[in-house]
Amino acid sequence: MRWAFVLLTVALAGSPARAGPASTEDTRESLCLLIESAARVNGLPVEFFARVIWQESRFRADAVGPLTRSGDRAQGIAQFMPGTAAERGLLDPFDPVHALPKAAQFLRELRQSFGNLGLAAAAYNAGPRRVREWLAGTGGLPGETRRYVAAITGATVEEWTDGTDRTPSAPASCRALVALLKEAPIPFVTELERRID
Repeated sequence: MRWAFVLLTVALAGSPARAGPASTEDTRESLCLLIESAARVNGLPVEFFARVIWQESRFRADAVGPLTRSGDRAQGIAQFMPGTAAERGLLDPFDPVHALPKAAQFLRELRQSFGNLGLAAAAYNAGPRRVREWLAGTGGLPGETRRYVAAITGATVEEWTDGTDRTPSAPASCRALVALLKEAPIPFVTELERRID
């Protein structure tokens, strides 16, 4: 995974041979390499992890989410809440080189805890406590989380409660997924993009 860090650093800093910062395409390419590496190291399907990051920030390292009731905002490419970032030992959520591996590790742990990718995505979005309460029938799940899970997995959160851990039949690369999402974004992504901008 170390080579991905080097590639990302070079792309984000720009090469000495050309003036100015890295192009958007170079940055996305570097981010895709890092996403693919972090997903593989943590046993996640690349398409799943790339979709989570796309939903969270549209691959923008500087993304800041809306103000929550607690007065906090999700931060960075993986949209870590400040408390979650601290729990995970993430010093700078705006640094994709560190945030993406932490996000993949967190999703791996959520998958182990909840048994599948769909419930892991729900817990990443709404928080593990809220998903546990929903599964126990003692709490609800926000509409935002329901749309989030459907957008990432193509299945409703209820469909994931059967204990099956579905994985994509034909894994897509991060680059192919970005091209597809740019071409035909789903409504939730459009709404997320509107909120981030």
